[in-house]
Amino acid sequence: MEVFEVINNILDEKNMTKRDFAQKLIALEPKSNRTGEIISENIVYSYLSGQTAIKTYLIPYISDVLGVPEQFLFDNNVKVRKKLLKYLAESLTEDEYAFLSNNLKPNLMPTSKVSSLLKYAPSPLLKKLETSLEKIKNITDEF
Repeated sequence: MEVFEVINNILDEKNMTKRDFAQKLIALEPKSNRTGEIISENIVYSYLSGQTAIKTYLIPYISDVLGVPEQFLFDNNVKVRKKLLKYLAESLTEDEYAFLSNNLKPNLMPTSKVSSLLKYAPSPLLKKLETSLEKIKNITDEF
């Protein structure tokens, strides 16, 4: 799938018109590397129709308007998502971890307090906790 097709699909998913997208993109004032001029609405439409190739300098602006990572404009499958998450997890800062803790669904990530206290739990307790959580997982997976 071409980048302009991905953008159009995201616009549909977000119920955003091409005009709204063009206006928001232009409002960010992306300037051409060659001419230094801000793009026009007509040029944005030619990008969205596939008539003109999207310039690489626009990708960060486009992802900003759409609210998606830049990588998702090129490919957004499970493999890419996992690769991105792995990359981010390897270099997660404390601020980013706190952001995730506050914004993920409660059951996806243990609270930082519980995580920080696990190191004090004796092995038998950890084994019992692991067994109990596995049982809960198996019950949940059945539904």
